[in-house]
Amino acid sequence: MRFTPQFLDELRARLPVSEVVGRRVKLKKAGREFKGLSPFQQEKSPSFTVNDQKGFYHDFSSGKHGDIISFLMETEGVGFAEAVERLASMAGMALPAATPDAARHEQRRKTLYDVMELAAKFFCDTLASRHGAKARGYLADRAISPATQLQFRIGYAPNERYALKEYLGAQGIPTEDMVEAGLLVGGDDIPVPYDKFRDRVMFPITDVRNRVIAFGGRALEKEVAAKYMNSPETPLFHKGDNLYNLATARQATHNGSALIVVEGYVDVIAMVTTGFAASVAPLGQHSPKTSSCCCGRWRTSRFVFRRRQGRPEGRLPRRRSGAAASQARQKSALCTVARRPGPGRSRPLRRPGRDRGSHWCRARACRHHLVARDRRRQLCDPRAARRAGSAHRRTL
Repeated sequence: MRFTPQFLDELRARLPVSEVVGRRVKLKKAGREFKGLSPFQQEKSPSFTVNDQKGFYHDFSSGKHGDIISFLMETEGVGFAEAVERLASMAGMALPAATPDAARHEQRRKTLYDVMELAAKFFCDTLASRHGAKARGYLADRAISPATQLQFRIGYAPNERYALKEYLGAQGIPTEDMVEAGLLVGGDDIPVPYDKFRDRVMFPITDVRNRVIAFGGRALEKEVAAKYMNSPETPLFHKGDNLYNLATARQATHNGSALIVVEGYVDVIAMVTTGFAASVAPLGQHSPKTSSCCCGRWRTSRFVFRRRQGRPEGRLPRRRSGAAASQARQKSALCTVARRPGPGRSRPLRRPGRDRGSHWCRARACRHHLVARDRRRQLCDPRAARRAGSAHRRTL
C-alpha cells in the first residue's frame, strides 16, 4: 500500500476541511461549523456544512458526506491517488515511495516534466518570432486565432537540426534527458543527436494534470514522409493511455458535458472554440483502446461521437473502433460511433449562420437520433440506412 493510514491521518490533520472546501465554496462561520451553498447541486438556501473539529463535510441537499479526500474526488472528478497527491502538495508533504527504485523513477519523471515544459516554451516563443511567420499563416488559414493559439499553447519547431538542442543545452539540460524525453533523435548509429521536430506546427500533449508529456507536429511542407508526427514512447508518454485535450475534457465531462471523440488536433480545437469543451482526439489511427478507456474512466459521459475516416487506410481502424465502442457501451450511459457528414476536416464548424456545425452540434440535443438521421442522408442504399438506424436504436 503506497499511502499508509498514518500518512493519510497526518494529511487530514494538516489540512482543515474548511481550507480545502473554501477554495471552491464560499463558507460562512456558524457557531462551531461553516455553512455554504452545495457544490453538488444548485440551491438558494445553504445546506452544506463543514466541521473542522470532526474533520468532515455534510451536504443535506444531496446526502453526500466525507472528508477532504472524498471532497476533491467528488468535485474535481479525480481518482483517490491523484486526490491524495494534490492534497499532499497543498500541505507540503512529501509522498511516500514504495521502494528506493520507485523513488528514483519518480524523481526522473519530475526532471523530464521540466524538460518538456522548457521545450513547450521554446516552441511558443519561436511561433511568436519572425521565424514563425509561415506557421502563423497556416494557423490563420485554419481559423485558429492568436488567443486560441495561446489557450492550446501551440508553437513552431524551426527548420534547423539543432535549434531546440542548443536552447535546452543553454538551460543546463543534458543531451541524454532530451533524447529520453523524445525531443532528439539519437542512438548508437547516430553520433550527434539532432532535433526530432523540424519545420512543424507543434501541439503540446498534456496528461490529466495538464503537464506537457509529448508533442504532435504538423508538417508545413507537402513533400514530407509524415504529415503528422507524434513524440515516441517515453517514461512520460504512452499513446494508448492518453488523448489530446484530456485534462480539459475530463473536467468538462465531470461537470455534465457529453464526451466527443474526433480525429485530430485541429478538429478538437474547432470543437472547443465552438463550445464543446469535452472534445478529445486519439493519438494515432489505432484508437479503440483509448476510446473505450475514456468511456470506462469517465462514467458521467453520455456518449462518444467519433469522426470516421473516409480514406481506404482508415477502414480497419474504423471497424476496430466500432467494436471498442460496443464494449464501451457496457460501461457508459450511451456510446455512439458515427460518421461525420459533410466536407473534410473541421470546415462545417466554421460555416456562418444557423447551420454552423449543425451535423456535430446536433449531437448533444438529438443524440438518440444522430446516427439514424445522418446515415439516412449519407448512405445510398435505403435498406442499409434502415438497418443502421434500427441497430442504433436497439443499443439505446
